Amino acid sequence: MIDNTLNLFAEEENLFTEQAEYIDETALLKWTIEQPDENTIIRKLSQGGAKLITGPRGCGKTTLMLKTFHKLRANSKAVSLPIYVNYCN
Repeated sequence: MIDNTLNLFAEEENLFTEQAEYIDETALLKWTIEQPDENTIIRKLSQGGAKLITGPRGCGKTTLMLKTFHKLRANSKAVSLPIYVNYCN
């Protein structure tokens, strides 16, 4: 009985795993909130030069990059070319 219960919990845990790279722009904006320094960070990411974003899994690196990508893509006057690359399997 215990083994079946553990298997059930493991299956339920895998039913819904949502990551920023797998959802569309509308869902991304709906499911996230704006952080206090987010606009400042997005502005800096939108400027020229290479950027390196580091942090532990799940801290919002991909979410931040996708928000920047969508804002640049929507801005017809943007001089930056947004390129999103994901190396997930």
